[in-house]
Amino acid sequence: MGKSSKDKRDAYYRLAKEEGWRARSAYKLLQLDEEFNLFENVTRVVDLCAAPGSWSQVLSRVLIKGEKFGRAGWVEKQKDVRDYVYGAGKSKKEEEKTQDANISIEQDVSEKLHINDPDTDTDTEAAQPDPPTKTTQPKNRAVKIVAIDLQPMSPLPGVTTLRADITHPSTIPLLLSALDPSPSPPPSS
Repeated sequence: MGKSSKDKRDAYYRLAKEEGWRARSAYKLLQLDEEFNLFENVTRVVDLCAAPGSWSQVLSRVLIKGEKFGRAGWVEKQKDVRDYVYGAGKSKKEEEKTQDANISIEQDVSEKLHINDPDTDTDTEAAQPDPPTKTTQPKNRAVKIVAIDLQPMSPLPGVTTLRADITHPSTIPLLLSALDPSPSPPPSS
């Protein structure tokens, strides 16, 4: 008895769907970037034959949103957690202000939830906030990403999607205007 097509799909397919990627090919682009640093100083990208859009999705998340993946993302996340735990980068006064504010908030919460009330069986320790885990730093560069395909594609943040034939000459002006929307002067005769 043969396996159904869903059973034949590999682990990267399932992982891509779980993590919200449009296709497993996103991992290949992330791997190439990690190995060759493809995205450094990139401001213009054209994704040809883009559907379903996994590469455009990676480009949007890395170049537009500033997210980091792979080893770089892990290192940044560890640094954020370390800074959170040790309070790195704060002066003594800032730390004291933060502690005073936290104590005030804890007292407020305790009063509202009646935590110190001996008649209640509530845990007396206030929950500590979770350390920051997001590794997003929006980029301030003017990045232009254009995705072209004959197939329709769902929109992505910061990506201009064109439904056009890349082999047809009329696509070139569309692409150029999407990359640089400023009006160019007409050619003089």
